[in-house]
Amino acid sequence: MKTHAQFIQELQASQTYVNAVASWMAMHDCDVVIKPTLIAPSTEVRHEYIDSGDIEIRQRVEVKHRSIGFTCAEDYPYPTIIVDEVHKVDRIPRGQLWGYVIVNEAGTHVCCLRADTKRRWTIQRKHDKKEGAERAFYVCPVAIGMFCALPAKVINEH
Repeated sequence: MKTHAQFIQELQASQTYVNAVASWMAMHDCDVVIKPTLIAPSTEVRHEYIDSGDIEIRQRVEVKHRSIGFTCAEDYPYPTIIVDEVHKVDRIPRGQLWGYVIVNEAGTHVCCLRADTKRRWTIQRKHDKKEGAERAFYVCPVAIGMFCALPAKVINEH
């Protein structure tokens, strides 16, 4: 078993690798946060200093409320889901987008569209009612959405 001094030495040396990986991930458009490393003053209290990882990746989630009713893929009223305008999606740096969460009209259910499904999205020109003009939108098949109910307690509190 290593001594406390050996553990501290190895932990401090590992920060070089944590920093290198964080830099590499940042170069690939990941929004990284290096978690603080706290060193236990002794082996007796080491369990109070267990960390929650070395690096966190923050990702963006876009939430869109739509004036349509749905609870699942089977009752979604269209064969495709409008994700967002193409230029809005494309300006988000690669790796930073987790995905889109589409909220139904009642605010009771959502459809989650993960960014890793983007290769299955297509571009369609549609009339934008708010802008009164044609716009290019990403749309995706309803089948790739993950449909979930929002807890009633959450909806009623807001």
